[in-house]
Amino acid sequence: VVYQLFFRLWNRTEPPMVFHWVPYLGSTISYGIDPYKFFFACREKYGDIFTFILLGQKTTVYLGVQGNEFILNGKLKDVNAEEVYSPLTTPVFGSDVVYDCPNSKLMEQKKFIKYG
Repeated sequence: VVYQLFFRLWNRTEPPMVFHWVPYLGSTISYGIDPYKFFFACREKYGDIFTFILLGQKTTVYLGVQGNEFILNGKLKDVNAEEVYSPLTTPVFGSDVVYDCPNSKLMEQKKFIKYG
């Protein structure tokens, strides 16, 4: 809790962090119960860009038209889906499939799904 207060005061270069009481869980429960309500409340309080803790991971949200532009047209160095989805998809699909593979192989797999 103290860290969060100091983080807000001293670190102005990163998006605001959604306040939470439990370090690892963060906002997982309130997000899990009603994601839309959570996003709308956070947007009202913090603006279009904010960060929250989801199961120990910092998750940054960028809402609105500019957020869509950034995410949908973002460069691979700025927006990395593998980093986010790999821990979720690897246990389900196995290694070297979906997001646990090089981007070129992922594009091949997407084409197979799209046209297969």
